Amino acid sequence: MAHRPGEAPALPAGLTGRSERLSLGPLGPAHSLSLARDLLGAPPAPALVQLIDQAGGHPRLLIELLTGLQEEGALETVDDEVRLLTSRLPARLATRVRATLERFSPGCRQLLCVASLLGCEVVYEDLALMLRTSVSALLPALEEVEATGVVRNDDGRAVFSSPLLRRLISDSMPDSLRLSLQREAAALRATAGLREAPAAGPELSEQQRVLVGLVREGLTNQQIARRLALSPHTVNYHLRKLFKTFGVSSRIDLLTAAEHLDASGRATRARQN
Repeated sequence: MAHRPGEAPALPAGLTGRSERLSLGPLGPAHSLSLARDLLGAPPAPALVQLIDQAGGHPRLLIELLTGLQEEGALETVDDEVRLLTSRLPARLATRVRATLERFSPGCRQLLCVASLLGCEVVYEDLALMLRTSVSALLPALEEVEATGVVRNDDGRAVFSSPLLRRLISDSMPDSLRLSLQREAAALRATAGLREAPAAGPELSEQQRVLVGLVREGLTNQQIARRLALSPHTVNYHLRKLFKTFGVSSRIDLLTAAEHLDASGRATRARQN
C-alpha cells in the first residue's frame, strides 16, 4: 500500500499479520540519472542534468518533466547523449502542478504561492508579515503545507523540496498577480522588517541581452555565431564571461538568473512608476 504525504491509506478490511511503515525519501542524484536514462534511452547532457537536479529527486515530477520535454520536441540526441534545446518548462508539468495545488485548501495554496516568491527557504515570520497575521494564526495551514511534502525540514529550516517545484508554483500565478506580490514584498522590506530579497544581479549590456535571448531560443554556439557573424570561439568567450558574472555553470542556470534579473527590473520600474 502506498500513499502520498498527508493522505491516509485505505487498508483492506480484515487485514491481519505483521505490518511495517516505510517512509520513502527522494531519489538520490545517481538514481535520478538512472531513471532519466531509462526514460530517454541515452544519458542526459550536462545542461539537462542541471535541470534534472532541480527536481529534487521527486520521481513523478521528474517523469512529467522528461516526458513533457520529449512531447514538445525540446530534447535531441547528439553523440549518444540527450541535449536540452530550451529553458521553457513543458506545459504538462505546469498543468500537473496546478492540478495538485487545486487539491489543497485555499489557505495552503495561499501560503505556498506567497512563499514561492520569497525564496527557497520558507520563513514563517515573513509569511505572517505578508498575510498581515501571526504565525500562530497560520498553524492549521502551515501543518497542511508540511503534510503535502512540498516543503520539508532541512536542519531546522523549512525549505521547498525542489527548486523546480518552487518555480512551477510561482509560475502558476498570473504575471500581474506575481508582480503585485513582489511589489508588496518590496514595500514590506522597506517598512516592516521583511528579509531582503537576493541581489538582483548585474546590469546586462545590449549585446549580452541579445546573446541571452539566443541561448533562450535553444541555439548552439555555432548557430549563435552564424546569427551574429562571430566565430564560435568568440561566442564561447562571451558565454563564459556571462557564466562568471552570474556565478553559474550551465545555460539553464544562466537563463534562470537572467529571468530573475528581468523580474527584479520590472518590479523596480513598477515601484518607480
